[in-house]
Order: sequence, then structure tokens, then C-alpha cells
Amino acid sequence: MRKIRGILSVAVMAGLALVTSQQVSAQSGYPTQPVRIVIGFAPGGGTDTIARMLAQNLSQVLGQQVVVDNRPGAGGLIAAAYAANEKPDGYTLYLSGTSTLIGPVVQENPGYDPLKSFTPVANVAMNPLALVANPSFEASTIAELVEAAKAKPGEFFYATPGVATTQHLFVEMLEDAADIELEDAPFQGAAPSIAAVVSGEIPLAIMSLSAAASQAQGGALKILGISTLERLPDFPDLAPVAETIKDFSARPTINFLVAPAGTPDDIVQTLSDAVGKAMEDPKIGDFLKQQGLLPHYLTSAELAAELPEETARWTAAAEALKAEDR
Repeated sequence: MRKIRGILSVAVMAGLALVTSQQVSAQSGYPTQPVRIVIGFAPGGGTDTIARMLAQNLSQVLGQQVVVDNRPGAGGLIAAAYAANEKPDGYTLYLSGTSTLIGPVVQENPGYDPLKSFTPVANVAMNPLALVANPSFEASTIAELVEAAKAKPGEFFYATPGVATTQHLFVEMLEDAADIELEDAPFQGAAPSIAAVVSGEIPLAIMSLSAAASQAQGGALKILGISTLERLPDFPDLAPVAETIKDFSARPTINFLVAPAGTPDDIVQTLSDAVGKAMEDPKIGDFLKQQGLLPHYLTSAELAAELPEETARWTAAAEALKAEDR
């Protein structure tokens, strides 16, 4: 059993200089041309939809067109490497996620460093994960799952969208914290992993709360626990895993904007303020909630303070998994 508790280290990132949007406009006139938001997934998916909704509102706030640039492949790592190496002038942004933070662990030489290659701009949303089961599975809560897994170590399989994804690492953290042993069954993407647990081929799966909630409402599966620290107002009956497993360290994954490292502080502040202004539109909040996401705006400085620990948390789990597989 892996023991990853206690190895998280919190790095300290330098604070960003703060200037007002009015000062920035007077100094630089930014932006004077369209701004791109690069994403690592194809059009039509969840990340693409979030990016386009955000781009529409940012266009209005910035007074310049903001467009989405889809560069799918390698779970978003191709887009991350591309964005990291673009000119740091504020005209290329990257809509990143937790998977980007563990890229250097799951892929050798990914072409970027999650902390050094980017300048944080703003956090947009959190994406809670849910541990689900087929309705016929013997456990209906995390406590019951732990009891069953201790009685039958290694007998229960869980489906994930792939090896070393955040969904996979979620269960690795659960196993470590609860001192149980489950068996992973990686699939090629979220859709087939969901289908496997709905059909009963696999008893357990880990997926986004948005996907889990829609399936649970129809009775296709049941939700055992979610990755938030507290119960959600919109889902008061869903218990966080941490209510039962006190040492459970996984948190909701996050969606955030970054710019290439070296982007001027005044431009970063303009963008950070613009994201905050854009997210004041209730349509964005309502849309995110409909997708099972939690609107969660953080300024550039706040995101910069949070990313090192977020990176350390998920990197620790990915490195433990990698060591086990050697």
C-alpha cells in the first residue's frame, strides 16, 4: 500500500505586482488585437464549452475579440507545451486544469514546467469528482465501501478514463488514506468508463460530478462520495469522502487561466480583473453549475499562492503511482 501522506511540500511563488485596469490602459493600451484562449481538447467538449462561454464575456469586458484555439492531444499536454512557448505578450492564454499540473510526471519531457512556464491569471471553476457504483453494488456509502474492500482486498475494480488521470489518482489517494486495495480498470476516455459501470461490467467508477449526477438522477448508478471538503448546497445529500476518511487529500480539480511566463505584470492584472468582471455575469455561474462545476474565481495573486500546493498534492499521488508501477 502506498503511503503518500506527509510528503506534500508547499512552494512559495512570488506575488504579482498589482495595478488597476485604468492604470494599465493608460500605460499600454492593452489589448489592441484579438486574444486567444488555447485549450487541449476538441470542440464540443466540456472544456471547450467553458472556454467559449468565458471568451464571449471577456470579449465584451476587454473590448477586443477573444477566440478559442483548440489543440487536442495527449490529454491537454500538447496545448500546454504550445502555450508555454508562445510570446509572453498577453495575446495567448491557456485554459489549464489539474491534469496539466501532473504532466511532467506522466510524460517525460512534456515541453513545459507547470509552475515555471506559466504566469497565473485567474481561477475560473472547480470540478468535483464523484465515486460511483452500479446500483447493484453491495456498498452505498464510503464507509460501506471501506468495510467491503477490507473484507475482500483487491476484488473490486473501478473504471477510470485512463492511467494517471486525476480520476485514477483520486482513488489512489482514497486507497492510501483508507488503507484499502482496489483494482483499476483504465478505459480510453470518460464515456466508456461510465458505460462500464452503468452496464455492470465494472462495479465502481470515478467521474465528474456533472456526469455522475445526471446518471444518478435516472437511477443508472449511485454516488458513494464526492471530492469536496463540505457538502454542496445544490447536492446536500452527497457526502464528501473526507467526512468518512479524514486523511483523504484529493480535492476538486480546477480550471484556470495562465499566460506564458514573462507576461508583463500590468497585462496579467488587466486579464485577471477582466475574468473577475466577466464572471459577475450570472449566466456564467448558472452555466457552470449546469455542467456540475463550481464557479470559483481567484485573482492572479490568489491563484499563484494556491498552485504550488495543488501541484504538490497531485504530483505526490502521480509519483507514488509511477513508483509502484516500476
